[in-house]
Amino acid sequence: MTMRVGYIGLGIMGRSMAHNILKAGFPLVVYNRTPERARGLVEEGAVQAASPRELAAQVDVICSCVTGPHDVEEIALGPKGLIHGMKPGSVYVDLSTILPETARQVARRVREAGGEMLDAPVTGGDTGARNGTLTIMAGGSRDAFDRVLPVLEAMGKKIVWVGENGQGQTLKLINNLIGGVNLAVAAEGLVMGVKAGLPLDVLGDVLLSGSARSFSLEAMVDRAGRRFFDPGFKVKDRLKDFRLALEAARSLEVPLPATEVVEQWTSRLMEMGQAEADQAAYLLLLEQLTGVQVGPSRK
Repeated sequence: MTMRVGYIGLGIMGRSMAHNILKAGFPLVVYNRTPERARGLVEEGAVQAASPRELAAQVDVICSCVTGPHDVEEIALGPKGLIHGMKPGSVYVDLSTILPETARQVARRVREAGGEMLDAPVTGGDTGARNGTLTIMAGGSRDAFDRVLPVLEAMGKKIVWVGENGQGQTLKLINNLIGGVNLAVAAEGLVMGVKAGLPLDVLGDVLLSGSARSFSLEAMVDRAGRRFFDPGFKVKDRLKDFRLALEAARSLEVPLPATEVVEQWTSRLMEMGQAEADQAAYLLLLEQLTGVQVGPSRK
């Protein structure tokens, strides 16, 4: 029998992931706090639920992608939360980025309700979500992972079971702190180069051919060249992830000095009113401080 799937959270990432689940042939039920965001999916054949509890009662697999720990706790454990409607044997797959301890606490409550939970955060951005090429790192029971793997394959290209509940979130926070710090350093290097008189096309050509090469540098060169700062991954979400990583690291007694510095500069971006801009707007802050503009590249 085809698994019925529910999807909660239809933002930039969630809407695309839900679309790919529907496109893969799974009957889909959706819920979003702002109901209008579900319209396109409903027109494609999804059923709209009035609450997470109502959604959970109709499906075998429940997926969610929401902003942070409190949002996950609300949709899972709140008065209209999914644990109050989920069927025995259901699997809850949370694709958000939250604290490892939050994932473990929610997983315990889900098990008490007769289900299983995977914390399965993703990386790959809005492009990966649209194209179904996300990397998904899942923590939880191996049996639950194996059961929902076909659903995960509708959303991602590289899908890895990484261990017990909480481990998916730990790995995701490590991924995000490395990516975020790299992005900030990429912006610093480009601004320094342009301030010294080097054109962006030369900087990009050489840096992306050497040891500085990274996904973050590629993204920053592209964004600077196009002067394109519409959100793929928003500044406010990057700041949230830095703070989650710092909190998780403190619980492990691991210092993150580089992350702490970039977290402070990301807070400056928020003060500049760039909360909704793409995280590459870190470049704008440095440009403001130095009086230079990076890009576009010369032809």
